[in-house]
Amino acid sequence: MPHHLSVRIDPNSGFCFGVIYAIQMAEDILEEQGYLYCLGDIVHNDEEVERLEERGLRIIDYDTLAQLRDEKVLIRAHGEPPSTYQTGLQNNLTLIDASCPVVLKLQNRIKTSYDKQEKIFIYGKHGHAEVRGLLGQTSGNAVVFENLDELLGHELPPTSRSTAKPRKAPTAFTALRANWRSEATPLMPTTPFAGR
Repeated sequence: MPHHLSVRIDPNSGFCFGVIYAIQMAEDILEEQGYLYCLGDIVHNDEEVERLEERGLRIIDYDTLAQLRDEKVLIRAHGEPPSTYQTGLQNNLTLIDASCPVVLKLQNRIKTSYDKQEKIFIYGKHGHAEVRGLLGQTSGNAVVFENLDELLGHELPPTSRSTAKPRKAPTAFTALRANWRSEATPLMPTTPFAGR
């Protein structure tokens, strides 16, 4: 019995606006200068990364960034910790900041809370670029966790925010609510994930 598969792509599917903005910035500079460095993959999409590499995008890591001098480097939509900007200044780099405004707002909120000596918990993937940028706002003094086991033993704050995919966050937050040490437990929405 033959099966027929019909695939329809949602007209609203694609990259979030922050990633689209970063790609547009990269394309403009590539057209002008023929190459551009980008700190990490510009998007979690191999085909798009390959397309841009063919146009001259050069993906670099933090070690390579530390060695670069007098170049332009794109900061992708995920944002970066303050240390990246310090490296840029020290190495006379032109940092083209395509950080998503939503990510920047969250970084500012975390920095403000950290400056008030509030304990910061970040639910997200260890080492993910966005988490790294958020963690940098606390000089590395936040707790990053991917699951409840990693969180056990820490005294919990009265509010939370997540960089995890929304489908994973509700389970964690339902369990967290049961263990919360405060009656005030407002949950902030997750940040948009690039390459959805």
